[in-house]
Amino acid sequence: MECAEVRAALSARLDGEDAALSGDIVDAHVAHCEECQAWYTQATAIGRDLRLRANPPAPTQGAGAGLAAKVFRWLKITQRLAVTYAAGSFRCWEPASR
Repeated sequence: MECAEVRAALSARLDGEDAALSGDIVDAHVAHCEECQAWYTQATAIGRDLRLRANPPAPTQGAGAGLAAKVFRWLKITQRLAVTYAAGSFRCWEPASR
């Protein structure tokens, strides 16, 4: 089993999504792979840090409400990109071959 597959499954787990691999297979791999253990620890810490930064009370009225919503959307996108990048599954856009 490739670490990249396991990390993609761990990323899905962190996002609350269904993974391509069963949880038992992922857990067994992580139990024996120090690199995937370190990756999961780091990804979990990044997610926790971003959640803590994203949870201050937001204005619900006035001009600040729209800005707060935009900032929170941006933080959520940034969190997903960080986890995807850490999983090694982030790829830049490539033009379609003709």
